[in-house]
Order: sequence, then structure tokens, then C-alpha cells
Amino acid sequence: MKRAPGEKYAYCSVNAFLAGAIIENATKTPLDDFARANLFWPLNIQSFRWRHVPVERTTGRGNLEIPARDAAALGQQMLNDGLVDGRRIVSHDWVANSLASQVPISDSDPYSDFYGYMWYTKAEPVADHKVTVHFASGNGGNKIYIIPSLHLVVAITSSAYGTR
Repeated sequence: MKRAPGEKYAYCSVNAFLAGAIIENATKTPLDDFARANLFWPLNIQSFRWRHVPVERTTGRGNLEIPARDAAALGQQMLNDGLVDGRRIVSHDWVANSLASQVPISDSDPYSDFYGYMWYTKAEPVADHKVTVHFASGNGGNKIYIIPSLHLVVAITSSAYGTR
């Protein structure tokens, strides 16, 4: 490690891969199958592709291909506190912790102020106040923005991989 844990923020995609591997180990189910049954089907996401690595694991750290409308459905269930059509898909605590401003990162990331569980938070100045924006950000320009004060979700899919 370059620094002691908690000393300075540095995004590390292997953490997301390990979280996916933990889910696979705990459920004895491939991550994409688990997601299909417990997240994608309840959100009516029927078409997706998630890359596997040579050790027969779903990458879990990205490389998920879904249409923009389905990415927006993921954002909408987060905006709705994990509920879809009145049915709980994701626990309230998980949504709250995911969107919480857990780790300050503005000193190393000009695009966000805080990081939660794979979600970033930025207070964007608008006129005389600030608007809180939560967002998931993926390689290639793939984004899901959640703006609670406006009850708004915006999803962008792109293929500008490896560029800023």
C-alpha cells in the first residue's frame, strides 16, 4: 500500500470486485445470476451483459452493459429508498449508507465531494444555494445521477472507455 488505510482517498476497483466475490461465495451463485433474480428482474431489466474474468467470476467492478433506461431504473429505485412499485428491493439502510457522505474526497477528486458505497456526492452550486447530486460513475462516461430535491434521475450510457 502507498498510504495507511483512511489517510487519503484513492479509488480502487478491486474493492468492488471483492464485494462481488463475497456475494458469490455467500450465495453460492454467480453474481450476474444473483443480480438478475434479486435486482434486475424486479426492476424489469431483462437485457444486460456483465463480463466474466478467467477465474469464472463476474467482474463485479463494472463492465456491466445495460441500456440507459435500465440504468435509470437502478437510479430510480435508489431515489425511492430501495422501493419499486411499493416493494422493497434494497434495504433502507443500504440505500442510506450508499448515498451517505462517508469519505471526503474533494481534495483528490474535482468532480465530487464525498464517496459512499459506490456512489459519489457533490453539492452543485445553483443560483444562491447548493443542490445535492448523488451519482454512480463508470468508465467510458456511464453515469447515473440522482437529484433528490428535484425528484430526478438522469442516466447516461457511453463508450468513451479509457478517456476522462
